[in-house]
Amino acid sequence: MHQKEFDDLFSSKKVIGFHQANKKMREMVIDNGNELYSYLRRLQDNDEVFNDMDELEIIFEGNRLLLNFLNSFRAFLDHSSQGYLTKNHKKDYEDLISRFYDSNFSYRFFYKLRNFITHYSFPFTTVEQSYERTFLKVRKEDLLEFEKWGAIKNEVEELEEEIDLVPYIKEFIPIINALSIQKMYYYKEQIKEAHKMAVKYVQECEGTFGFIHTPSRSEFRNKNFNIIPFTLSDIHEAAKDLNAHPHINVNFH
Repeated sequence: MHQKEFDDLFSSKKVIGFHQANKKMREMVIDNGNELYSYLRRLQDNDEVFNDMDELEIIFEGNRLLLNFLNSFRAFLDHSSQGYLTKNHKKDYEDLISRFYDSNFSYRFFYKLRNFITHYSFPFTTVEQSYERTFLKVRKEDLLEFEKWGAIKNEVEELEEEIDLVPYIKEFIPIINALSIQKMYYYKEQIKEAHKMAVKYVQECEGTFGFIHTPSRSEFRNKNFNIIPFTLSDIHEAAKDLNAHPHINVNFH
């Protein structure tokens, strides 16, 4: 195999890895969001699991789950701007993020709330209890002590005095999924090219093949290496994911 062929094939492996990372990070953010949502709903339903928790513990756990959710979302955004997007597609993706930000209050609110947590304080401070329901809430007064809400400050000022995050989380989670799926559009051609390269070498090798990763030639001679497999099933799975996008139709045979 010539060096260019190796480089092309290795690039194909890397773009599949980029796609898999995009998918896994999306799942991580959504799982964290669902965990927070479930915690707040179970609290509202007076689930007996909270019987042995005092108010401070309830507040601390809520803030921990919220921090996990928002930090994973920010990591997802940062990682999404890297990797296998061309220069033009990176600009398209940045524009896409801006459109999501501009058109969804929950997106704007949680994006800025992450800054609030990072630079100021934790938002959950109040537990409101009754015989039937228990609410973990955010006080608007506390939020407005933070000076860096920027253009959405007026929207924050219009929120209720004690804010229930549950409806905003419910609205925000599908947005994360939609953003991830939309990003796939920008690297669909690299996935198609990866499939073409893989088919060629699967046929030549008469089966699966892979890459050998080793720190050096001497380590290879000492049998210190890892074999990284590359199979068509990885690409077929990526195609299945891409077809979740309404404007992508990828068929590999």
